[in-house]
Amino acid sequence: MNLGELRTAVSSRIAVPTAGDALAYDASIDACINAALRDISSEQSWPWLLTSSSPTFAYGVAVIPTGCGRIKTFAIDGLPVPQASLEDVLSGAKQWVWAEDGVNIRLSPTPSSTPTATLWYYRVEPTLVRDADLPLLPVVHHQTLVARASYHLNVRRSDATRVAADLAEYERGLKNMMQSVHRGTSPKVIRSAYRDQATARWT
Repeated sequence: MNLGELRTAVSSRIAVPTAGDALAYDASIDACINAALRDISSEQSWPWLLTSSSPTFAYGVAVIPTGCGRIKTFAIDGLPVPQASLEDVLSGAKQWVWAEDGVNIRLSPTPSSTPTATLWYYRVEPTLVRDADLPLLPVVHHQTLVARASYHLNVRRSDATRVAADLAEYERGLKNMMQSVHRGTSPKVIRSAYRDQATARWT
């Protein structure tokens, strides 16, 4: 469902009267839908939020992409780069590592040429603005989104009975989402702690 369809679903769920509801205008419902998306995306590192980019470095610093919620891995020339503390990178105490300073990725040592880098990260759900905008959340989980948006709206309306029902449905839906992701995850491979793993170097 797109934003317009989600708004209709939420309005139907909370039974907005034909005459309207002072606490359930379109803008209020849209705000609750976006709040619900943020709630869901913060619950877990969902696979549909995983993406990659190729940051461009200048003097060992590259801007973290807008919408990055959590960095998963960082690689140069296809090889992983270990993460270190910002203090270690700024002081040069560790070499061939990276650190995050909040808005940038910083490398130690500073490369003399532009490295070919790949950043894998989990996005935050983009804010839905236009009726045609679609969430990253798969359609199969949209009913859970509607329940959470309804929860936020009923909190505003001080409807305790509906709030409890919305919360219960959201928690059931969230549990099903987590189980679905777990079933779709490949079996973990046990790796020897003594096996060396190649890591990136740059000049």
